[in-house]
Amino acid sequence: MKSPRQKPKTLFLGDHKISCTQLEKQLQSEVKELNRRISSLQQNNRPNLDQVQHLGGILRSRQSVLNWLQIRDVIKAEA
Repeated sequence: MKSPRQKPKTLFLGDHKISCTQLEKQLQSEVKELNRRISSLQQNNRPNLDQVQHLGGILRSRQSVLNWLQIRDVIKAEA
């Protein structure tokens, strides 16, 4: 028995149609890179704390959007 073809996950922002799958992959990539950069900065003898805090804020923002996308998928699956 064939499984039903799933529709691509799409998010609409105004007139823009965005692939949630692509957005999720991009966010995962950015989170990984931000974690790497923060870790690298923190290993310096005198880390630039302003830069670490700034990147940390960006990281939290990306993680929030990623979590929202994942929760959105769970809620839609249960509906």
